Amino acid sequence: MRVVFLITAFYHKGAVAYISQNAHFLRQTKPTLLSLASSPASNTPSHNSLTLFSPCKINLFLRVLRKRPDGYHDLASLFQTVAFGDTLHLKMDPNAAEDSMECNMVGVPVDKTNLVLRAIELVKTKTGRTDTFFRANLVKQVPAQAGLGGGSGNAAAAMWGTNVLLGSPATLEQVQ
Repeated sequence: MRVVFLITAFYHKGAVAYISQNAHFLRQTKPTLLSLASSPASNTPSHNSLTLFSPCKINLFLRVLRKRPDGYHDLASLFQTVAFGDTLHLKMDPNAAEDSMECNMVGVPVDKTNLVLRAIELVKTKTGRTDTFFRANLVKQVPAQAGLGGGSGNAAAAMWGTNVLLGSPATLEQVQ
């Protein structure tokens, strides 16, 4: 059993803080690669899709330490990942003009407000690959707003998967 202690920043209104917080979570527990598909039209293995298990976590301890001048809060958190989570199917779509998303859970937004699409866009922007587009299909098992880190775990999986499908232009440290 691995228990992680972290101090991070949290912003009440900003979803990007969840992604930043979960980058540390990702460093500790990488999403599990369930499958990687190749394009049969190429002589070289050109991976264009993957399926990731995105584990959730439980907070064993969470304390707000102080509010910073930038609007974020310093947190002390002790959490444990669990063998329960969501599945993210991610595919590069050469025919698309924008990133898109589907989700099986009613009420989960599938527009640009979703952390998965925001994470994909962040990686593309940071790596200079804004001309590549993705389709994401999120199979939710973790209830939304349950405090289990499902959304931020999905964002971390999307960041990692996007980077892998782009050929890993960013190191793990840069993705964090």
